[in-house]
Amino acid sequence: NVTENNNTQINTTQPDLTEYAEYTEYTEFTQSVEEEIPETSVEEESEETQEITDTSIIEESEVGELPQIIKNEVEKQTNKYPGIDIAVGIYSLNGEKGYTYNENAIISGACTIKAPYAMYVLKSCEEQNISIWEESIVYEEWMKNNGSGEIKNAEYGTEYSISYLLNVLLGISDNTAYNMLVSRFPLSEYQKFLNEIDGQQLNGAQYGAVSVVQRKNEWIAIYNYINSQSRYSEVLKEYITNTKYCYIAQGMQENHMFMHKSGWSNGKTYTSASDCAIIDDNYLVIVLTQDYSTGIAHTDSVRAVGAVVEEYANSLGGYIF
Repeated sequence: NVTENNNTQINTTQPDLTEYAEYTEYTEFTQSVEEEIPETSVEEESEETQEITDTSIIEESEVGELPQIIKNEVEKQTNKYPGIDIAVGIYSLNGEKGYTYNENAIISGACTIKAPYAMYVLKSCEEQNISIWEESIVYEEWMKNNGSGEIKNAEYGTEYSISYLLNVLLGISDNTAYNMLVSRFPLSEYQKFLNEIDGQQLNGAQYGAVSVVQRKNEWIAIYNYINSQSRYSEVLKEYITNTKYCYIAQGMQENHMFMHKSGWSNGKTYTSASDCAIIDDNYLVIVLTQDYSTGIAHTDSVRAVGAVVEEYANSLGGYIF
């Protein structure tokens, strides 16, 4: 299904992602699901602004509990949604300092898996001397996913360059693009890559569940890769920078530079509202949530945590670490 340097016209034009509405419904190759639109507004309870009392900087190589203002918000969300599971991590970009909550719990990560997968694909292309702009993958019927994305609406037989597939994979969380890339860069090899960086254990799943610690390890590897000046490191940085649907940044009052990948899925068979974001090239925030009692993806909870993380960072002059 892969062609390179042939006469077939390949779709290499980079997609326009500015007006795309996100659907990040989880499905495996063979599943068919009804798309649902994620929460866009939730009525928040008004309360007096909490006083920030814990502004201490943790010592080198220390990972401690969340600052009280952030922990209070997490507990507020668990009271608001009794069925919700939340895990949170805030880390320095070398991974040695951090604040965590429920960091070893295994929680549905949904499409947050796609950011480390994109890194794996790009590193594989570097190792195999593959041009991501010239090599393509053919869209076949079995690759179609009725969840998020735009390629599902294309004609079967259309060819897409690897660069295009990676762009929509990260920019609009295109599930069909994920399936297409997996046909060329399989999950079995991806798992070997994840093992090398102490990342997620897929256990045969395409999306699966993950801990904050595992996702942290992956994002530290991502950060190191995009600063490595390797062949495709700038490509990954471009594709994950200031993209849409960063729930963490949506909760913040100020404009921030961020690199991120979110995940969203409604349904009792697989539910998640999660996000991982590097904010202002200063700190990494990971928020994983699931609610299997209701099957609702609580994106408002992720935004709420983002809001208090910003408030805490501002109390330290904008820099947590």
